[in-house]
Amino acid sequence: MASGMGGLTEPGAGSDVASIKTNARADGDDYVINGGKMWITNGVKADWICLLANTGDGPKHRNKSLICVPMKSKGVQVARKLDKQIDLVLEGEETQADKNIIE
Repeated sequence: MASGMGGLTEPGAGSDVASIKTNARADGDDYVINGGKMWITNGVKADWICLLANTGDGPKHRNKSLICVPMKSKGVQVARKLDKQIDLVLEGEETQADKNIIE
């Protein structure tokens, strides 16, 4: 059975979702994701993350999408392990997620 986690909190933004900096830009059938998340519960065991990212221009409360990313994706790095939590880095051109999963 696969397990997942949610990634909202970011360095510098905390849980203020309007202030997140992680972005995802469309690239064909994929999103290319760049940014980071922190204090992700269940991160040490999860197979995938459902993360919040800026995916468009416009009002900062309306330009967001939840994107599911397998933890074994190229460019996904665990920056720090904390008991049951992790901090995560998503490295731009390396980190991609299939747009068709969420449409």
